[in-house]
Amino acid sequence: MRVFELARELNIPGKDLIERMKALGYKVDGNFNV
Repeated sequence: MRVFELARELNIPGKDLIERMKALGYKVDGNFNV
C-alpha cells in the first residue's frame, strides 16, 4: 500500500503517518511503500 493513500483514508498528513509508522518499527521507504 502507498503511504499517501493510507494517509488520505485516515485524513492525516503523509509526513505524520510516516513518523508514526517508523516509531512503531515499520520500514518506510519514503512516501510510497509500506
